[in-house]
Formats: sequence, structure tokens, C-alpha cells
Amino acid sequence: MQYLNGNATQQQIAANTGVSEKTIYNWTRQFNWHKERQEQHSRYRTISDNLAIQLIACQRAIAEKQANPSLQEMSMQTRLINSMLKLDTKLNKTIQADVMTAFLEYVSNTNAELGDALLDLYLAYAQTTEKKKTDRKQPVKTSNQPVTTGNETVTIPQPAKPESAPITEQDYKDYKHLLHTFGNITDKHTTRFRGRFVNSRWLQYNLLQYCLPPAERRFIGDARKVLTETDALLIQQQIAPYVTTLKAA
Repeated sequence: MQYLNGNATQQQIAANTGVSEKTIYNWTRQFNWHKERQEQHSRYRTISDNLAIQLIACQRAIAEKQANPSLQEMSMQTRLINSMLKLDTKLNKTIQADVMTAFLEYVSNTNAELGDALLDLYLAYAQTTEKKKTDRKQPVKTSNQPVTTGNETVTIPQPAKPESAPITEQDYKDYKHLLHTFGNITDKHTTRFRGRFVNSRWLQYNLLQYCLPPAERRFIGDARKVLTETDALLIQQQIAPYVTTLKAA
């Protein structure tokens, strides 16, 4: 059932079944659908908690051996995290509707007229919220053409183009061995590159880009941007899967 699975909003369910949203809300109260969904959510929370325990145990095991995680360990952590995110998404999508449905049921049992009035207001609010979400999904003009809004004209700039690579693929072949030797470098640490000294984090970051699929590469030419716009720990975690290959090379 669409309601129990949480795959559609009540507005979408009403459209799919050819009845009004008010009828859907009345059915949830009449047949205790929201209670069934709350019980299902309780099971999801239990599963999510168990996944979190497994993830913590995996991270502790990695920390105890004091070495970079293996590909299998990273894959396991990724699967656990993705599973937890999927469960949390299911819960977050419907929790607001569940709370409101339970509240409306309580009010209706006490004062049916007030319950109907509140339901009408909530449905109007839900429709407004859904419309705002739809409007946000509309494509935005990105050309440098002037757009008239009210009494003034606003120019919407084009999105910035990706920076060109400040190092070449040959540089990567010549210096990729450095990726597993940088260790805990500081922002002021420098490394000899092409006969001169450059910021180590800048070099580390741009060398890493050649380990990634072409579509995911994002080079940064300015070392200052590397220091302010990137996370050193995240970079180390991204490098970890390639360490074995790099050492062998």
C-alpha cells in the first residue's frame, strides 16, 4: 500500500486513487493506517540502530589496527551508511504526516466540527508546501540575459566553469607516489614539484583528482582555495582506496 510504504504523499495517493485528500485522511483514521505505519517505523528504527552498532564496531576495529581501512572495510562502511540513510529517508518523509494525522484524530474524537476545520486548514497548507517544492524544481535560467522582475531588471550570471587542471597526467605519473607519503601534513607544509616548492595540500588534492573518474574531477589552481574549500581528513579518506595500488606502482 502506498500509504504504508511512504512512497507517495497523501496528495499523490488521492490523485492516483481518484478520491479527495480529505477522504484519504478519513481512511487513515477509520482503518488505523497511521498506527500500522508507526509500527512499521518502529521496526525501521530498530534496524537502523542495529546498523549503527555494526558501523561503530567496524570503525573501532579499523582504529585498533592503526592502519588505513582496506577496500573491503570501506565497502562495508559505505553499505551500512547507505542502508541507514535509506531508512532515515523513509522515516523523515512521513513522520510529519503521521503526527498531524494522530493529532487530527484526537481532535475529531473530542470535537468533530473543529477536527474537520483543522483538517481543511492542514490540507490547504500541504497543497501550498507541495506547490513550493514543485516550483523549486523548475529549471533556472543561467544565461547572462537580463530578467525583468517587478520594477527592476536583474542579470542572472552563468555558473562558473570548472577550472582547468593545474597539473598534467604526466605530472600524476611522475608524482603519484607522493599520495601515500604525505601523511598528516599542515597547511604550511611544502613539497618539491617541477623543480620548485609548492603547497603540499594543493599538490595532494590535485594529484587525487586523477585517481577519480573524469566526471568527478574538480581541479583547483589556487592553493588558498584548497586550504579554505576542502577537508584534509576527507581527502585522506578518498586517497585510502588507492594506497595499495600506488605503493605497488
